[in-house]
Amino acid sequence: MKARFKSGKNVDILKIRERNIVEYTEKYGLRFFLDFRIDNHTGERMQAIDPNEQYLIDMMRERVSSCPKEQSISTTGTFLIVANHKILHGRPQMNIDKSLAGEYTSDGRLSKTPRLLFRSKGPRDEINFYI
Repeated sequence: MKARFKSGKNVDILKIRERNIVEYTEKYGLRFFLDFRIDNHTGERMQAIDPNEQYLIDMMRERVSSCPKEQSISTTGTFLIVANHKILHGRPQMNIDKSLAGEYTSDGRLSKTPRLLFRSKGPRDEINFYI
């Protein structure tokens, strides 16, 4: 089944991408591409390309809303990393000396950094590093 994915309100132009909602590759295995959000500006972010299949997406959207929710109490120093298709991990703060953290991040490749959260809210030259 193919779906059409629309960009949301944080994008200056409307971007639309068509793709299968489930794919299998040798490298990554099963991958799911689902977006059940309904944006105030663009409407449903994921719509079936074939109108006869839209009921499947509607059924999934309805059932997802009734699933039990996982709750995480965020506190200072905790974080959760979410990749495009899966949650990688969530863990408590690192117990690392700030000067040692500075030493790790001074290497432009960041290859020696034990764990690093990239947080981007803007152009690439403004990426924030949190340790």
